[in-house]
This record gives sequence, C-alpha cells and structure tokens, in this order.
Amino acid sequence: MSYATADQGTIRRTRVIRTFGAMSQLTAPPPTRPAAAGGTTLDHVRPAAASLRSVVKTSGVGDRAVRALDDVSISFEVGAFTAIMGPSGSGKSTLLNVLAGLDRVDDGMVEIGGVDIGELNDRDLTRLRRRRLGFVFQSFNLMPALSAHENIVLPKQLDRAAVDADELTGLVERLGLSERLGHRPGELSGGQQQRVAVARALLGKPDLVVCDEPTGALDSTSGAEVLSALRTATTERHQTVVMVTHDPAAAAYADRVVIVRDGRITHLLDTPTVDSIVAFIADDAHADVSTSETAVWS
Repeated sequence: MSYATADQGTIRRTRVIRTFGAMSQLTAPPPTRPAAAGGTTLDHVRPAAASLRSVVKTSGVGDRAVRALDDVSISFEVGAFTAIMGPSGSGKSTLLNVLAGLDRVDDGMVEIGGVDIGELNDRDLTRLRRRRLGFVFQSFNLMPALSAHENIVLPKQLDRAAVDADELTGLVERLGLSERLGHRPGELSGGQQQRVAVARALLGKPDLVVCDEPTGALDSTSGAEVLSALRTATTERHQTVVMVTHDPAAAAYADRVVIVRDGRITHLLDTPTVDSIVAFIADDAHADVSTSETAVWS
C-alpha cells in the first residue's frame, strides 16, 4: 500500500541505520543522559516531550513470565514524528501503552512533560492523559450517539476545559470535516471517522499524541489523509507523535523509525523511506540463521 505525497521527496532523502552497539563510534555529541547498564537509549538535542528510563514490563507469571520490555530507555523529542515497528510480539504495542500510561511498568520511569507518571494515582494519571495526551486507535473509538463535532470536543468537555474555536475550525478545515460535523460516526466513512479521531486527539495541542495502527483499517487514500494530518501536527503545531505501525509506507512519514525486537530497541532508522524500511525488514528476516523461524512483521 502506498501513502506517498507530493512533498515527501523533499522531506526524506537519505537512509541512516544505526545499531546501538555502534553508537559510541559516531562523531555526533554524546547523549546528555547515559544509558542504564544493559539497556538501550536514544537521546536527542531537542527537549523531550516524553521518555522511558530503564523500563521493565513483564507479562504473565511464573514460568510463563515474559519481559515484554527489557530495560528500555528512549526519548521522544518535542515536535518529532516517531514510528515504532517490529515483529509480532516484539513489545512495540507494550511500549506505546506504557508511554501513554495505559499500563503501569514493573520497574523504571515514564515521564511526560517532565512528570513521572509512575508517581501519580489513578485519578491524577487520568487527568494527565486527558490534558496532555491525544489518542488515535485503529478502531476509531468514537461515541456512536454523538455527532462528529461532539466527539471531537468530548475530552475537553469531560475536563471542563474551554475549546479554542479558531483552533477547532482550523483543524476540521485541514482534515476536510467542515461539512460533516453534524453527522454521527455511522454516517461517515472509515477515513472520515479516523479524521474525526485525529481532530479529537490534536485539539488543545497535547504534548504527546500516541497512535496505534491508525491507518490499519483504511484504504490508501484515507490513510494518506490521516498520515498527512499527523505529519502536519509535528511540523506546524510542534506536537509530538508516536505511532505503532506494521506498514512501511505509513512509517515513511515519520522522522525516524524505532525497531523493537524481543522487548528491546535494537535499531534506529533516520529519515526513513519506504525502500529503506522494506530493505531493513528483508535483511532482518534473514539475519538470524540460527533459527528456522521467520519473524512476522505485523
């Protein structure tokens, strides 16, 4: 599936794949915060909107316990678009869930806007998610009895916060929803429903927008509209977007692709293109000659 846009070629020209074991050999300035022993870290020059520090998350109990995240450290810059990819069961969705405060970690720290969310009680965590995070899911998660307009402003109403009318107008115009605001989700196409969800997530300029397979249920045209809106949120609104996807064409919209495998971050692809992502996945599928199993990237 292709989501190419007219300006993509001017945004991404080069392919850079760095393994974390080789990071010490680079000539760039060292990270401002060192990685925890045994862990993996990504630190950048711009301030972080959110970060994970030495995070451990275990699924299951006893002999069936599995480390879904194994001592992971990573920062997400203000105004950056990051795509997270990896084989099925690699831990990418778990990473997104702990980043958004949907799952509690077993060890380590998760920060959003400098706030350690592990120190918050459930009520305060809910308030933080409502005010500082936006969510876009594959299944849209719209209220069927509410109009598009009512779905977009619902989080603000729940928080008893005022809606910036100019911002709302600008969002719905950019997303092509001006003529559909009075329609309920059942009267909208899948692409229109997802654009409503994107408008809801972006309204109020939250620090962080997390997206779980936002184009997974859409055709290529609708997917391109959603991805362009997320791209614009970073370039024009300086919001931070973190997206889990299995689709190289979707991931190519991002500034970087973070590869997760076996609960750890193993590679970083800077200025990704569809070709560079596809090539990496192909190489990865044949890299481990010690096993006859082929990783499924989904």
